Amino acid sequence: MFRPPDFIQHRQTTLHDLPDELLLNIGAQITHRRRNIDLASLSLVSSIWRPIAQEWLLKKPRFNLTYIDKYLWEVGHHAHLLPQIQSLEIWSKSELRVHYSPTTGAPYREYDAITALDWYPSFVAKCDELIEDYALDKQHARKWRDALHDDCVPALLGLLICTLPNLQTLHLGDAWLMDIPLMSVMISPEAKQHTMLPLEWLHSFLAGAANTLYSSLQVLDIPADMSSIWFLSRMPTIFDFRPFENLREIGITMKALWWCPRRTQIGPPDPRELLPVSLEVLRISEASIKTPTYLANLCAARKGGHFPQLRRVEVYYMNHYDVMIDTAQQFREPHPLWDLQKAFSGTEMELYVYFPAHELKTWEIGGAPWRLKQETTVWREKLESAFRKRMGPFGVRERIWPVVEMEWDVDGDAVMIEDAQ
Repeated sequence: MFRPPDFIQHRQTTLHDLPDELLLNIGAQITHRRRNIDLASLSLVSSIWRPIAQEWLLKKPRFNLTYIDKYLWEVGHHAHLLPQIQSLEIWSKSELRVHYSPTTGAPYREYDAITALDWYPSFVAKCDELIEDYALDKQHARKWRDALHDDCVPALLGLLICTLPNLQTLHLGDAWLMDIPLMSVMISPEAKQHTMLPLEWLHSFLAGAANTLYSSLQVLDIPADMSSIWFLSRMPTIFDFRPFENLREIGITMKALWWCPRRTQIGPPDPRELLPVSLEVLRISEASIKTPTYLANLCAARKGGHFPQLRRVEVYYMNHYDVMIDTAQQFREPHPLWDLQKAFSGTEMELYVYFPAHELKTWEIGGAPWRLKQETTVWREKLESAFRKRMGPFGVRERIWPVVEMEWDVDGDAVMIEDAQ
């Protein structure tokens, strides 16, 4: 009797025959900013890939703040994944949401609370349990429960933070500060003593959620878009990150570091009153002509024995090189590049400085520049999109200036940079 050869008898091994551990490792390689689309497509390939893709959608979350209730509901049904979630990226926009006075053109200082939907009773009951566990006192618990129905977005964000015991990275750089009242718990003592607007943005009951971050968080990008929020102009700085015990990297705007530098009678804020001692990397976006003065204070503090672990500072200026130089000369400020490099001499810190080809704002390019630059194609697309948007409805082109990038190592020697623009 004729017998078929062995290669016909035995089914060939395919990708689907790999163990789940290897399939999960394959899914772990999808880490770029558009991973949600790719993971959603991967889930449609087969029934084998569906749970793999869904698991990574939950373990590497990146979503608009509008969908926080959906994410919290979904991850609540996969509680075994909660200890594996180490990073969280949330974005939101202020575009078309800020209202302006028709007479003065000034923005209204408004906080719009969002009323909760008709959630499942089991979901609300679980939220109440978490609030009882993490609220600092009964008054905070009562306000948190009320907010769960009357101001649900910050209430849910606080709950999400509390349910992630191993959260180490929190990327909020592409979010509107007004949408993240959790940051109101982190404002400086001086800012708390004075009036700020809108008052409704202050959510003191989220202090319990902030406490969970103080011990575990290692990387933090704060919201870059600070429109419609007002503090007294004499406030040197509005945030205080010193309670963080293990925070290694901070991404922050120059405005958040030095609230109103135009008030010349107020000296630069002391970095020791803002930054944690555990800091290793400081990244500054929307840098201005006041940035060298602030960083000179940071370097002096470093030479004085403070910030012993700080090893790198990155500066992303808001405008191109020529404009920054001319403006600094006009107001008799230090040179944005060379005086900055001199200040870092002898500090044993790396310094990276970036001047864009045109005005660069985090909320216009859709993310912190240091994160977008990690993906060259996305970085160029975002820059091109922001440039076209600035042309306006009549297509008035602005001049594109050469990009200027400089980097020095811990010894003060220049470092060669690849041309990624």
